[in-house]
Amino acid sequence: DITKPQNKLKIIEEIKPILFCIGNSTLRSEYVLKTAKALNISEKAIIQHEISSEFLKNINKEEAFLSLLLKDISLLSWLDDLEDFSENLTGQYKELYYKIINFYLTGEAFDISRLEQTIESKELKNLSYKLLSMEHTEIDSRSERRKVFLSLISKFEAEKIKANLKKIEKQLEKNPTDKLLEEYNELFMKLKETVS
Repeated sequence: DITKPQNKLKIIEEIKPILFCIGNSTLRSEYVLKTAKALNISEKAIIQHEISSEFLKNINKEEAFLSLLLKDISLLSWLDDLEDFSENLTGQYKELYYKIINFYLTGEAFDISRLEQTIESKELKNLSYKLLSMEHTEIDSRSERRKVFLSLISKFEAEKIKANLKKIEKQLEKNPTDKLLEEYNELFMKLKETVS
């Protein structure tokens, strides 16, 4: 019975891998429309489902993270330490991130044209416009944006933990100590919590 919401969700879960495999965006949009009509739901419901599950398919974490911030700067309130998070970013991404957090800390309403005034580099301006125009991060629902944003933060954290685990593994190969083994186990448990 496809009139029940739980059955609609189940159908979306089953059909979305098929929809996401369609490389041609026009064709994919057509099938999303047909699916929405068949289930008597909005296309937006399917697309938002698509965004949260396939978010990083054609975009890197840094781009996704900054694109979301440029579209909703208030997401920064979900970061524990604004300065510390910059370690996850590199090059121009890090530079743009600093511009965004400096603007955020002023407490003023966000406006890209005012942010642009603080950016001198043409490359950085182009990057900010590119990130602002990314369709991947066009998410209308605030709760969905927050969910994707928090998922990205977890991915950054997991990556950092994995790098530290590799360092400890190398140290353990050279000089296995109880202290290193304990540190490794603690990090491994933290990684498990982060990805679950």
